[in-house]
Amino acid sequence: MKVNKSFIISTIVTIIISIIILLGYVFNTKFEEPKTIFQIYLDGEKVGVIEDKDYFYDLINQEQSDIKESYNVDQVYPPKGFEIVERTTYNSVIDEPNEIYNEIKNGRDFTILGYTVTIKNKDDEESSPIVINVIKKEIFEEAIEKYITTFVDNTTYEKYLNDTQEENSDEKIDNMYFDDNIYIKESYISVNDKIYTNSDELVKKLLFGDDAEYKPYTVKSGDTLESIAYDNKLNVKELLIANESLKSDKTLLAQGEVLNTALINPLLNLTYEMEVDEVIDEPYKTEIKYDSSRYAGYKAVEVPGIAGKTKITNNLKMVNGQSTQAAYISKTEVLRSPQTEVVVYGSRYSQQQYIPTGDTWGLPTNFPYVITSEYGYRWGDFHEGIDISGTGYNSPIYAALDGEVIAAGWGGYLGNNAGYNVVIKHDNGYYTGYAHMSMQPIVKVGDRVIRGQQIGNMGHTGWADGTHVHFCVYVGGIPYNGGRSINPRQVMIF
Repeated sequence: MKVNKSFIISTIVTIIISIIILLGYVFNTKFEEPKTIFQIYLDGEKVGVIEDKDYFYDLINQEQSDIKESYNVDQVYPPKGFEIVERTTYNSVIDEPNEIYNEIKNGRDFTILGYTVTIKNKDDEESSPIVINVIKKEIFEEAIEKYITTFVDNTTYEKYLNDTQEENSDEKIDNMYFDDNIYIKESYISVNDKIYTNSDELVKKLLFGDDAEYKPYTVKSGDTLESIAYDNKLNVKELLIANESLKSDKTLLAQGEVLNTALINPLLNLTYEMEVDEVIDEPYKTEIKYDSSRYAGYKAVEVPGIAGKTKITNNLKMVNGQSTQAAYISKTEVLRSPQTEVVVYGSRYSQQQYIPTGDTWGLPTNFPYVITSEYGYRWGDFHEGIDISGTGYNSPIYAALDGEVIAAGWGGYLGNNAGYNVVIKHDNGYYTGYAHMSMQPIVKVGDRVIRGQQIGNMGHTGWADGTHVHFCVYVGGIPYNGGRSINPRQVMIF
């Protein structure tokens, strides 16, 4: 049979046209142009789909205008846990933005863009970090400056910053730093979290901590800075820190004036090393002479004793305005040598020469020395003695008065925090303690000692942050066993 070529060609053309029409139909219905949508998640769970993310952010911004005004910001952002993911699709159900907004706002806090500051103590790895939120980085920087000038004189600090400290000045800062790890980063902060918007409020947080409350005290007749501080478990320096109106410990108080007596609890450790020049008195010695032409009981000062004057340069390590025991003396200059006192006692018709009873107290350390901590309150705890540094590790510690050794070793009456220590019962009823010795004392219980006799060596055993001796005086009984501490300055001159 003869094949009709025209028919075959016509059939092929028809099939091609049908295929083209079919492909066109498939293309138009199955492969239409894709579109971009945005899927919204909250804590990993999908809550909806929108077409315009900018419109959604604008909606939040308009609805949360009160937050904008409260924090003086231009933009309010979704809650934490919010995530918006861009997707490309050919067919998707789009949700109403207002419905999604209403869903995420219920029970959730909106956020604003600010800065989170994290503070971690370098020496206490187990402590929890302190987290502070600020609306602007500059607020934290301003608060830091105010924090520093709370403890360091403005003029001294400015000279340190500008490197204009004079070599012959009485006080000079060698180095200043925060002994904390401080991290600051930009972050989205929940508006229900505490957010600091001014530096004055923040510096109070840094100085007084979380639990501090303003404790007003109205000055009464007869009040002094010392009495107000003591009655509120503060020292005078801490009282000055809590009250900007008190410029120095010489400030006169007015009856009716209201002071803040809150206990400061610094959250940062401002550490600075400084050189301080001061003139201290060197006690004079006493020489005893006997005159057989005078009756027993006669006593006269032949040559008056005069204290010496020595200028010393203390190298101190300060933390938040308080000196640590890590102090040493780098320079000394004798301005006046002490003049020995000569006392004449009559010995005529006396069976024996008069021997002084040892009622004059002597220094427990070598001279010169540095007082690093006074008797009184420190950060709310009572310090029952005077800390003396500067004479060097293993330098001698002396009995301050004649007496009997009633404790010598680790802990004992003064406790384990005192490390190696000695306690002496004196003939006049006083008791003295000498703590943080470098090793076992060189005296033992029952020994009879005289004023100026070496009893041990200076160290830093027990709870101590530097070489020093904690010297304490008690009356009425043994330390922590019925005895009452008194300020050592009441019985001797430092």
